[in-house]
Amino acid sequence: MNILMPIYANREIILDLYSIIIDGYLESVSIKRVEDKSDNFRVQNGRKNVKSNDFKKSYTSKDKISIAENECIDKYRDFSGTIDDKNSIRDEISVKRIYTNFHILNKLKNVMVAENMIKYMKKGKISSENIVRGEYIEVEGCISPISLITEINTMIDIIETYDDKELNKLLKNQQDREVFMDYSIILKHLKNLNKQLSSHNTTNMIIDCGYYKVVLNINTNNFSDKNVYMYDNVHCNCKVLCKVIKVVDENKHIDLLCKTCMSSYYNELLKSISTHLDILRENNIILPNNIITEIKGPAI
Repeated sequence: MNILMPIYANREIILDLYSIIIDGYLESVSIKRVEDKSDNFRVQNGRKNVKSNDFKKSYTSKDKISIAENECIDKYRDFSGTIDDKNSIRDEISVKRIYTNFHILNKLKNVMVAENMIKYMKKGKISSENIVRGEYIEVEGCISPISLITEINTMIDIIETYDDKELNKLLKNQQDREVFMDYSIILKHLKNLNKQLSSHNTTNMIIDCGYYKVVLNINTNNFSDKNVYMYDNVHCNCKVLCKVIKVVDENKHIDLLCKTCMSSYYNELLKSISTHLDILRENNIILPNNIITEIKGPAI
């Protein structure tokens, strides 16, 4: 039996869909059973002794004496015992069954399949004519190593490794050097761009499906393993269930800088530093190829 190992799920979307399609969901079930047993035993013993003496002496005429003596002894003993046999054994058992994200996802998917709500995409060509925005699709492809954030981070690491102040010395003999554009400035620009692209832990992951690519908007907090790196499984095949928000044909593209809301500016900025990067290559400093900021169509 082929069991797929889930690595990522957007819980908010899953629960929202589940509530709409299946009318609510159970996150957990708790079962409780209580039995009581108690034992009680009581014994009481009472004892009482009473002794009384009555003595009376009287004188009469002619020196006659009359004596009357009375003695009374009472003994009382009381014994009482009470046994209260009440078994009370408190056995409390609580069972809580947790429904994980993937349990809910599987149940949700089964209902969506039964209602023909999922379109299965094959490895053929796609276009905006056969895919509609808002559809739920399932695709199979390979996790691509294309990552704009990784490329930006690599450029930052290279400049910091060689020291931006030392690299600025390479510009002294350049006649076309601009006063406000050196490697220190470039480093600050790249760090600022990296900060915007990685804000709120959201980023893009590219899935290569052969004739087309899928750009996934993901949140790194939604991986099943909180310690996982999103590209631990790069070049591995995977199956993705997602919602389409945009379809582009061959003559268009998906912009990976759209999150910044300043795509034109940052594209122009990256082009402006190409001369400075060429200077580094001329000095035998190995750099990545041109930074990829667009995914050419056809793509989803």
